[in-house]
Amino acid sequence: MCRTVFKNPAFLFLLLIILPFQFSVAIVDTSLQDRQDSLKQIEKLLASSEYHASRDTRTSIGEAMEALKMSRSGKFTPKTAECYYHLGYAHYNLNHYDSAYMYLQKAQRLSEQTDNQMILALTLNRIGNTCQLKGEFNQALENYQRALEINREINNRKEVARSLTNIGSIFRTFGKYDDAIQFHLEALSIYAGMDAPEGTAWTSLNISRLFKLNEDYDKALEYLDQALTIYRKIAREEGVETGVTLCLKEYSLIYSQSGQTKKALEYSRQVLERNQEAGNQYGIANTYFTMGKIHQKTGDLTKSLQYLQQALSIKRGLDDQIEIPSILRSIGENYMQRENHTQAREYFRKALSQARRQNQKEEIKDIYQALYKTHRRSGNHQQALDYYTAYSSLKDSLNNQRISELEMQYEFEKKQEQLRYEQKKKEAIQQARLKRQRILSWAFIIGFVLLLALLVVIYQSYKRKVRSNRQLAQQKQEIENQRDEIEAQRNTATRQRDQIARQNRIITESIEYASRIQSAVLPQEKTIGKIFSDYFIFYRPKNIVSGDFYWINQIDSKVVIVAADCTGHGVPGAFMSMLGVAFLNEIINQNRVLDPGKILNQLRRNLIDALHQTTRKRGSRDGMDMALAIIDTQTETLHFSGAYNPMYIIRGDELIDLKANRMPIGVHSVYQETPFSVQQEKLQPNDRLYFFTDGFTDQFGGEKGTKFGRKQFKQILLDSEHQSMEKQKQTLDHSLTDWMDSWGQIDDIMVLGFKFHGDNHNFSRS
Repeated sequence: MCRTVFKNPAFLFLLLIILPFQFSVAIVDTSLQDRQDSLKQIEKLLASSEYHASRDTRTSIGEAMEALKMSRSGKFTPKTAECYYHLGYAHYNLNHYDSAYMYLQKAQRLSEQTDNQMILALTLNRIGNTCQLKGEFNQALENYQRALEINREINNRKEVARSLTNIGSIFRTFGKYDDAIQFHLEALSIYAGMDAPEGTAWTSLNISRLFKLNEDYDKALEYLDQALTIYRKIAREEGVETGVTLCLKEYSLIYSQSGQTKKALEYSRQVLERNQEAGNQYGIANTYFTMGKIHQKTGDLTKSLQYLQQALSIKRGLDDQIEIPSILRSIGENYMQRENHTQAREYFRKALSQARRQNQKEEIKDIYQALYKTHRRSGNHQQALDYYTAYSSLKDSLNNQRISELEMQYEFEKKQEQLRYEQKKKEAIQQARLKRQRILSWAFIIGFVLLLALLVVIYQSYKRKVRSNRQLAQQKQEIENQRDEIEAQRNTATRQRDQIARQNRIITESIEYASRIQSAVLPQEKTIGKIFSDYFIFYRPKNIVSGDFYWINQIDSKVVIVAADCTGHGVPGAFMSMLGVAFLNEIINQNRVLDPGKILNQLRRNLIDALHQTTRKRGSRDGMDMALAIIDTQTETLHFSGAYNPMYIIRGDELIDLKANRMPIGVHSVYQETPFSVQQEKLQPNDRLYFFTDGFTDQFGGEKGTKFGRKQFKQILLDSEHQSMEKQKQTLDHSLTDWMDSWGQIDDIMVLGFKFHGDNHNFSRS
């Protein structure tokens, strides 16, 4: 039967046609299924990124970047636009406005190419938000209006309300309060007709700000109470506290403006505490600025100056230049109130320099006025006049006002003389009826005198007008020359600023990518979880990448734990950490060296050879401090060696300090060949093991700006002995944050904690 079938030529021909077709259909079906799976994964990542955007911004950026790679690889252009939008929104939440603007522009271009109107409208709104915060109000309004048109075309009522609210905020900035309130009320009516509590709260907050500007404080507080009620409900249900903080800040501003400084300060303190808890340095700086101005109003100049100086320090550290001129001017006004005019003028000059670089004309005008006041009070009348002239010129009203005054004075005097002349003339005519001859003589004399006086007045007025016009023309020419010079300097500064911003963005992106590489080299949570059932890792790099690293692995029945601190931090420290990880992998994983002293000795030799270090000549002195322990899971014995870094074992209320040799991993004078010693400790159930670098104990803070210190560090570990390891991590985090307060982090920070249960319950079997 089979032989007959295969001998049939027609059957063979049909078989050759059908089989390739079925095979190609199967391939196409598989390819389509793969694309659908990729698309679902991208959508899942973007949904998670949107959720984390205001809760955990770094996670949001990571998820959006992963979605972007998949989208670009699969050529899902509409989804690529959406990825760029989420990246822009996340950077906007981090106050990285240049990065946000770059990603949002990419999202706009791709949305326009694919005609994705919904993402385009969302992107235009966020671009408008970014421009508004950068002070580019006309550009912000243009983007808001275009977003409003698109949202109305696609009938997206929620986004229509958002666009209306944004446009209203711009009109409020422009001082068009009637237009602003109409936009806000229309937005509020739309939100009221749908389930959009966050939009209702945001619009109510903007209406409150509008009434505050009109000094209708009762209405302002009424709408602010509505917004706060909604934002507190959102905070309870979703854990997002931003709206509550904004409302508390607005309470402070309203009470400050209405003269209730005690309440204003109370709300400012609440805002400060919330910003400090969230680590929002921008919010902390703005709150310090507000509290400084409030204390200045109350006359408490000492506290005012403290808050203003703190605001200035943080703003400079963040490179947030927008409000620095205003802060400098406020500090100068503080010194001026103290009658310390020399110091006041120094700050006014700094403020003027900053404001000119940023072309803040309104701020420049206020600084001119402040300089005028301090020079006038100091008796420097010529300089006071110069600054007053500059102040008046900037208001663009001095010239027209002066000319108008001269013309009005001339016309007034001429009319007065004319009226006086006519009155005398009437009196002369009346007297002529009685004594014609005498009256005619007196009338002639009086008329001649009046005419001569009128001519003198006219001539003098003409001379004053010519002289004033000449002075005004000269001042105008000087102002125009100064304006041209300022514009040239501003253009040069703008080009330099843009170049620096581009270079900074490239460097930051490179370092962030290096951070992901470094994170991948460190032991992963799932790997550590296979070895230890109860542990924590407190790891806080100073500058994105870290010079601190940890290394954990299990070789047969032995568990190796390493905590190391490389020379320096940031990029140099990260390079050293990568070198240390590579050498540990070679010594322990490949060469199977499982004696802690021998490991440190071999690591030192490898590092000295790699860096070409020597004690005979000047060269690289880089190296690392390290704590290395090996736990034998069969004998439950810990073997420890340390290079400067000790380790602690907490057993009940007792702290066992296993001290390290006082020499580093690297060249160290004549002692570089001295072997590292090994200590042993028999472990008991519920022992807690701690490894750490010096970043935690060396951190400055507290009321006196001193180091945290090992004594305090040991006490925290002893006090938290009854807590879970995860709770101990939170305790360390809160203690460090409270200690640092407004102090910056000075080094990489790392603390590792492991709980030893005994009976090999900690460890997996190899």
